[in-house]
Amino acid sequence: MKKLTVITYLHQNESQFERCVSGMNRQTFIDLEWVILTHKPVEETILCAHRVIILPNEVVLKSDVLNFILPQIKTKYIAYNDSDDKSFPARFEQQVAFMEANPHIDICSAMFVVNETDNTWPLNETHDMISAYLLINSPMANPAIILRNKPNFWGQTVKYNPKYVRAQDYGFWLICLKNGLQFYNQQTPLVSYFVSDNPKPDDSQEQFAIEIRNEIHQYAGLNIPNNLNETYNNFCKLRQIEEEELNSLLAYLYKQKYSKPFQSARQAFAWQLKLYIKTYNHLENPFYTNWVERLEKKTLWKKLFG
Repeated sequence: MKKLTVITYLHQNESQFERCVSGMNRQTFIDLEWVILTHKPVEETILCAHRVIILPNEVVLKSDVLNFILPQIKTKYIAYNDSDDKSFPARFEQQVAFMEANPHIDICSAMFVVNETDNTWPLNETHDMISAYLLINSPMANPAIILRNKPNFWGQTVKYNPKYVRAQDYGFWLICLKNGLQFYNQQTPLVSYFVSDNPKPDDSQEQFAIEIRNEIHQYAGLNIPNNLNETYNNFCKLRQIEEEELNSLLAYLYKQKYSKPFQSARQAFAWQLKLYIKTYNHLENPFYTNWVERLEKKTLWKKLFG
């Protein structure tokens, strides 16, 4: 039996599948099988070990596809590769080696570059920061995921919610967190993520993310006042905010008490603020730099217990 199964859902209107095939055909890790789930025949030349599954007509949403296939996989590890993204040649070799060396990690992702550029998207590394960043946005790159397989678990005990459509992975991480799973993000880009030159705006994706975030806030005991809701959502999306509004939001977030698994919340807000500062070139503005320093300052409890 192979050690790793790589899953790809090939959408009916996919136009960039050759990127995905190119990456899979160049993998240095050969102890894998690639499972392609689709509603149409696959015409590309695929050199690596693979299997094509023609999906039932009613299984269309990505959440339903994953819930359909995950329980059927018996290999030790499961990885995702989106149909328009290219994995770098050593991706699966590096990820399997990491999982073998770190048996306490259940879910591992990695950084990625956008298209073929050097534009690297940063991700928090450790479990505590990943958990806390759920309060802000999805903390892991779904196209770079590898899972440690567990009997009767993925797609059954822990499954995707089809309600969220374009934000299903964000909701999935909350379910994983509630089930006590351990996260990690490798700090090396392993995937070239495809972004269209003319992306279509998707208001539903943002609305689903807001719904999931509200659910996470309830779980964390964080209640954002109505007058700060829009500011908070703008902060999560890195939209420009007036200093006075941002000050009110950060002052409120700073005063809240955060318990496990969100005890690194202030550090996560500092991370987001640094992304905001970089986006709008506020590197020399003391208002922003002072807030970063304040949010990153360790409490007495953190100083004593790490």
